[in-house]
Amino acid sequence: MKKIFCFDVDMTLLVHPEMTVPESAVESIWNLRKREHKIVIATGRMLSEEDTTGVRRLLEPDAIIHSNGQKVDAEGTPIYEDPIPRELIRELLGFAEEKCVNIGCTIMGEAYYLSNGKADKMLNTDLYSIAVRGGAKEQKVLADRFPNLAIIPFSSGMGADIVRVGFSKASGMDHLLRHWDKTWRDVVMFGDSKNDIQIVERAGLGIAMGNAVPELLQVADYVTDDIRRDGIKNGIEFALHSYDR
Repeated sequence: MKKIFCFDVDMTLLVHPEMTVPESAVESIWNLRKREHKIVIATGRMLSEEDTTGVRRLLEPDAIIHSNGQKVDAEGTPIYEDPIPRELIRELLGFAEEKCVNIGCTIMGEAYYLSNGKADKMLNTDLYSIAVRGGAKEQKVLADRFPNLAIIPFSSGMGADIVRVGFSKASGMDHLLRHWDKTWRDVVMFGDSKNDIQIVERAGLGIAMGNAVPELLQVADYVTDDIRRDGIKNGIEFALHSYDR
């Protein structure tokens, strides 16, 4: 049976700070395509056509779950999108500026943050993702003020996605599965961070990278190798072997 192989981006596909995708990962994912499996990227980023990471160009995914489920594209066409309300963005910016918390986003490869004086741009476009640059203290300031938002730390700890409660990579996958008439049993998910926990838990086979945060390692069905040690390649081989048995 053909499966849906889904991959997080940062430190699952994309090595930091080099910002490269291992050749073994690219080759293994293209081999999945030859077997007619679906390829999906699920990320906290807004992975636009101007994607500066190069992941879209390298992998040509069948679908992308952007911004922790707030936008979903399949075969190059949006099938679900729910931009962040402008009034909420305005409220966030005002509070963050007052508390000296640096929030913002990246649009078409350019950073728009309070720290560089460009955050007002966020009020003039449809936004699906906002991030905070800072550690646990700054993240708690936002979480205490906005209980309707989930503050999901990056694996590095220095920064976090700001997501409306109810949105996640898993909620994005729900939309995609309905679109393709598939079930969660068809999903193989690779991830490394806290925003991958729900989707890894629900996947038919949830795979954590060897460099994943402890919380994800605890819920994964299988732990593959570190991203720099052919983690994607080895995890794909494990998945294919599991389904071929």
